[in-house]
Amino acid sequence: MDNKINEIFENNIINDLDNIIKRQKQIKRLNVILIYLFHLIQSIGIFTTMIATKYNKTEYIILGVGFTIFASLINIYEKINSNISDQLLQDIIKIKNGNYIDNTKIIDNTNL
Repeated sequence: MDNKINEIFENNIINDLDNIIKRQKQIKRLNVILIYLFHLIQSIGIFTTMIATKYNKTEYIILGVGFTIFASLINIYEKINSNISDQLLQDIIKIKNGNYIDNTKIIDNTNL
């Protein structure tokens, strides 16, 4: 009976580790895209605002500021993902050290 219980716990930990690693890879791939997107949109916003300011085009200044705000939102999302990735790494370390407790809300196993 104890062997069966230990086997169930081992399988659960292995499944969690597999899911954690998959999720962390997904987040890292997404973050690379978000970083490039952030810099591109931020540059477009700054460039648009500079050109619009030079030619005194108020509507384009607002558009440039809007691009910059949108870039900031992308950056915030990337930072949140980085924090989640760090928490996932801590779970991996806990699994390796043998003191992992499955109480995280970060992993949604149904989507993996």
